[in-house]
Amino acid sequence: MYQLTSFKVNHNIWKVKWQKDNVSNQVEHLSSLLANVQRRVFPYEEPPDDPQEPYIKAEALDTVMNKLLENYIRWYKFLDLKHTRWSPHIEEEKDQQRKLQYIGLYLLVWGEAANLRFMPECLCYIYHHVWLWFKLSILVS
Repeated sequence: MYQLTSFKVNHNIWKVKWQKDNVSNQVEHLSSLLANVQRRVFPYEEPPDDPQEPYIKAEALDTVMNKLLENYIRWYKFLDLKHTRWSPHIEEEKDQQRKLQYIGLYLLVWGEAANLRFMPECLCYIYHHVWLWFKLSILVS
């Protein structure tokens, strides 16, 4: 099993008052997704000896992010939100921690959304506004 101890998401994400079980489910969900993709992409690579050393490969993280946020990216491009002041600019992101925040926030919204999962555009809209709130809370704090 790969060590995913580097999975940390900014504390501002938790200020939304997510359901406790949703948070633990989504952390486990994301850890499993990353471990499975990483094992598939790098099948013969051994994890580091030090359990404190982060072991998330950029390719695995990019694969998970692109798959999960594919519909959202299409949605904001369709609405021409790419050039707005508060657009996340997901595709240009290079920082692994920020990518984990994008994915983690999306999974938290998805986990809380219940029946909205079957209305993907509505889910994109909610995610976009939660992301705007999150980004603004980072700037304020």
